[in-house]
Amino acid sequence: MGSACVLLDFRKQHVYTCCPPVFEHKRSFPPKGTIEMILTRDILFIHIPKTAGVSCTDFLCRNLRQPIAYFSIQASFGKKKYRSAQIFPGFNHETLEEAYSAREKILDLCGIDVNLVEKVLTVVRHPYDLEASIYNFFRNAHRNALQHLSDSPNLVDRIELAKGSFKEFVAGSGYFRQDNMSPDPQQLYRVEDYFLVDGQVPPNVHILKFEDIGETLPNAVRPYLSPEFSGGFPHLNPSNGKRKKPVTEMDDEVKALIYEKHRWLFDHGYYQP
Repeated sequence: MGSACVLLDFRKQHVYTCCPPVFEHKRSFPPKGTIEMILTRDILFIHIPKTAGVSCTDFLCRNLRQPIAYFSIQASFGKKKYRSAQIFPGFNHETLEEAYSAREKILDLCGIDVNLVEKVLTVVRHPYDLEASIYNFFRNAHRNALQHLSDSPNLVDRIELAKGSFKEFVAGSGYFRQDNMSPDPQQLYRVEDYFLVDGQVPPNVHILKFEDIGETLPNAVRPYLSPEFSGGFPHLNPSNGKRKKPVTEMDDEVKALIYEKHRWLFDHGYYQP
């Protein structure tokens, strides 16, 4: 990136420089009108990307009392069940506002009123490790789910970006997916946008931390577990929490970029810079 003065608009996934441009990206996935979440009459789980979602999904779909509705892209591959959950059509990483806006659709599909759920759960992660995990995810695209989505120009751009330095990736990659609630197709969801409603955290939203999820998630759902529950939280994905290459690049400039990108989590006391 050199010594260029950098002005960042992370939500629109662009980088503007006073010297030669570095990277510019358009929009993220998934398509509009899709849902991924776990829902029972008691619990709604909102999955923020790269926050142990696979482990949380496995635990909740295995152990919550039924009926369990799992809205997932897996439905498009013909899957009907996952663990004890019934699968309904959906895609990756729905927000709470999107879930509420799809209330009638959800009710028609699974018979559960999302507005009446007692407890909404989501997981956040230290932004340093979150950005490192996303970087490694795109850097290893040839070995993960991204290899099946290589026809998306946005994904190809971000995979190419991840071949460069961690600093360039943090500055140029924006956030994980498009803001479906915005008329601007280049507006992206920040981490806090997954659980804020009208700019506030609703009283029934419980924000758990990735770093102690093995204890806090089972405790949060204990009153809603199936009588057959007999196990603990599954092992986290081995890649979670391992910064690998980016740890050597976590200098003050990178930390400043990450702070600006995830200011809400720092300013509200969830993590320290």
